[in-house]
Amino acid sequence: MTQYKSAQDLGISVEEFDGLIAIMNHLRDSHIIHASTGTDMASWIDVAPDEVVQTRIGFNMGVPTGTNSKTKREYDCGCVACIGGHLSLYLQGVNVLSASLEPVILEPKHTEVANNYVIKREYNSPFSDLFYPKNLSQDWDGITPATAAQAIENFLTSGDPNWEHACRVNGQSSFTEIDDDD
Repeated sequence: MTQYKSAQDLGISVEEFDGLIAIMNHLRDSHIIHASTGTDMASWIDVAPDEVVQTRIGFNMGVPTGTNSKTKREYDCGCVACIGGHLSLYLQGVNVLSASLEPVILEPKHTEVANNYVIKREYNSPFSDLFYPKNLSQDWDGITPATAAQAIENFLTSGDPNWEHACRVNGQSSFTEIDDDD
């Protein structure tokens, strides 16, 4: 059995700790939707800022707030498709653990809170490297749910998501190759 650091050792709340474990296991489920930017994305999170919607929630580490969907409407995704967005929704009581199979109700406040939760943790937070894998060379939207689950496990065991390791063990080594043209 994997030995995790405590929530206190990681510098996070017990609720966040429990949420990460649940989300890690959820991302390992074969039913999770890895939504690619573009076509798939609009089918599950094409939300106008004032709409309450029933939707399925997929996974994508590279979904930025305010991106145009395929219908060209602006939407506030609130980062609901990334690790931090899933965690925020979980903490808000949205059942993200079944949301890849069964639709859930999302209100504008959910995405706004999720967006703020993730943005506030970009710098000087225990979650900075987990939510923002800046050391990877490619667009984050290609990160698979399995790779994200491994990064969460790495974070829980060591305090470091070690995205390079997570990518290697999940066949995504190209994400760790630095592009000299950048």
